[in-house]
Amino acid sequence: METPTPNNSPRNNNPQIVWLLILVCLLTVLLLVALYSWIYKLPLKDAIFELIRNIIPGFIGALIAYLGVYLLFIQKGISVDLDQQLQTIKGIQEDLNITSSSNIIRGLIAKMKQLKPPFKSDLKLYTFWGLQDESDSDVLQDFNMRGTNVNAVQFLWSDASSENTITAKVNAEGQFLHVAFENISSAGSNVAIRLAGDKARLRSQKMRYVTFDLRISEGNEKVVVGFRVVNGWLQHWHYSNMADSFRTILLGRRCSINSQTKLSEWESFSIDLEEPSKWHLFKSDGNYLYGPDEANFSVITSIIFEFGVVEGGQEGALSPRPGRGKGELDIRQIRFTETSEHLI
Repeated sequence: METPTPNNSPRNNNPQIVWLLILVCLLTVLLLVALYSWIYKLPLKDAIFELIRNIIPGFIGALIAYLGVYLLFIQKGISVDLDQQLQTIKGIQEDLNITSSSNIIRGLIAKMKQLKPPFKSDLKLYTFWGLQDESDSDVLQDFNMRGTNVNAVQFLWSDASSENTITAKVNAEGQFLHVAFENISSAGSNVAIRLAGDKARLRSQKMRYVTFDLRISEGNEKVVVGFRVVNGWLQHWHYSNMADSFRTILLGRRCSINSQTKLSEWESFSIDLEEPSKWHLFKSDGNYLYGPDEANFSVITSIIFEFGVVEGGQEGALSPRPGRGKGELDIRQIRFTETSEHLI
């Protein structure tokens, strides 16, 4: 905005405005006199007298009040130049970067995401999965469906958008879980085991391993299995040396098929709960935000087996997530142990 100069300053025009107002007032008085004379049928002289007697004192008082305000405030420079004030406000906004409000909002959201409530180890978040209490039993699931052990599966997952499928059924006589899967896409299907008695497991440090038995039938030698453990805060941790891969076991390398029964013998395998380098937070499921920053398995909520098929591979070696293919296998006796069996 152009800064006012002595030649164009609004203040130099104020006397002209005053005289214009005085002229308007005089014309208004003449109009009132004419109206008085016409309405009340008075001679012009009497109308002027009545107008002066009834109206002029109040008008003069208002005029004096205006002149007083003008002389005390306006003439001394306390006038409001709206354009100038708006420009000032705009300058302040630019100085404070308020005009980029979207950036401020994004910044606030980023800060909020960094906030984390104090971690409390006594939060029983496993109750969100329907587990009723805690147990110090070393048996996580034995598939003996009696008494309070009424459900061995917490959930089944497969990539339905790619027509992947998975089924699971408890064999009551043999006390094992039979799983069949078919992965059309590379996303491995998985089964989450519900702990026996609907109770989370308290683990003592001497019970370093989760051990389980696996078995395959003929034609399933290329089945691979990966692992996740869900702790007491419903955090999913996957078993791996790297964040984007799984440590898997190729069952055909350990499970030899009996030519007569077309089945392998049961083989025991273990995963190490006390080796931090083998565990990474799995952010595609569960409560990945609120909980310990490192794997903490003092309380266990579930064991998740993830299935796929690969060509070749090496036992315990890093591999991508189990992927395409179909297969079947059996699982039994998931438990805590002090020593390992075929450590993966």
